[in-house]
Amino acid sequence: MRVGIMLGDDSSRNNINARTDLKKFFLIDKFAMDLLKKIPKNGEIEIKIIRKDNIRNLHTMVNGEKYDFIIALYCKSMSSINLTPRIIYYKNSLKSKKIATTLAKNLARVSSFTNVSVEARENSAPEGYPLSRIEYPCIIAEPFPSEENLQLSINSYKELLNGYIKGIQDIREKNLV
Repeated sequence: MRVGIMLGDDSSRNNINARTDLKKFFLIDKFAMDLLKKIPKNGEIEIKIIRKDNIRNLHTMVNGEKYDFIIALYCKSMSSINLTPRIIYYKNSLKSKKIATTLAKNLARVSSFTNVSVEARENSAPEGYPLSRIEYPCIIAEPFPSEENLQLSINSYKELLNGYIKGIQDIREKNLV
């Protein structure tokens, strides 16, 4: 199973206006690298890091590359009121919905965040449009919520990382893609 982990969205950098925003942005980068290092190297799961300036044009980079699914890691703006990790999927993609709910269940099982938000988006929504153009199941994941819970996220870093690893393994074991 080949999983693409998209880093960034340069627009996240535009939201950096406080020390904690910067900390969260670099935390996303570290999180992706740790996923790459910690997924067991048994040949069953391959992680590929995708560095792209903007998710809006991600489809031009990944369509035709043979991914089983893609996780776009986002740095949520500190002005967000989101208090838990959040996973967003395109509402017309049943596979993306299954991936999102499987990851959310694994995160809730192993982390201090017992309620992980899973949200569908229409094609007309800012997050829905780019997700609808990618030919593989794709989700947007915001592992680190708003400023109020950033310290909890940092304290729960290993738990969140293990939740994503177990979620990816669970997706493979259940043949969801």
